[in-house]
Amino acid sequence: MVSRLGLKVAENLNLLVMGTVKQAAGGCLCAENVLLDATIRHLALRGNEAILLDTQAGMEHFGRALAKGFGQCVVVADSSYNALSVASHSAALARQSGIPMVYLVVNRVTPGEGRLARFQLESDQLFKDIFDAVIELPAEPQLQALDPHVARIMDYHRSAYTTAVTRLASLLNSPPCTCTADHHHSHSHQHAH
Repeated sequence: MVSRLGLKVAENLNLLVMGTVKQAAGGCLCAENVLLDATIRHLALRGNEAILLDTQAGMEHFGRALAKGFGQCVVVADSSYNALSVASHSAALARQSGIPMVYLVVNRVTPGEGRLARFQLESDQLFKDIFDAVIELPAEPQLQALDPHVARIMDYHRSAYTTAVTRLASLLNSPPCTCTADHHHSHSHQHAH
């Protein structure tokens, strides 16, 4: 279905764009969510395939039924207190929806700023209790120069940014086993992301 209705953006990547709310009072996304749920339920994934679902901020519209097939969730935030609070809440909702692996990606981190440690101290929430991994993407001035073709940043192999992105890709491609009893979130791994 994705190959028929989606757009081929790379050799191994198809993009299927769903609707969004375009203006205030434009209505909810109920119809789009029903279509999305039906689409994902009927996709037949082969062993080396995955679905990457990019949602709007928050998990409220990402119900338990839709989340059922997903094994991993990436919550993206900046390092502000408010963004990290929303990220922690989104992680809790992802867990309640049955997604076993939840990662935090903190964007545009300035080395030595200490905002992540300060958030954990002031909120009395430890990231290790909320997320399975935390990936800090450092502020990368080269991204602005590459815009809009930012994927070319991956050609800069010695960049701390590319190292962090590679670590995230590695986690998504080979998530830690979640089947051991001593892991704080014991669920079975599923194939969707």
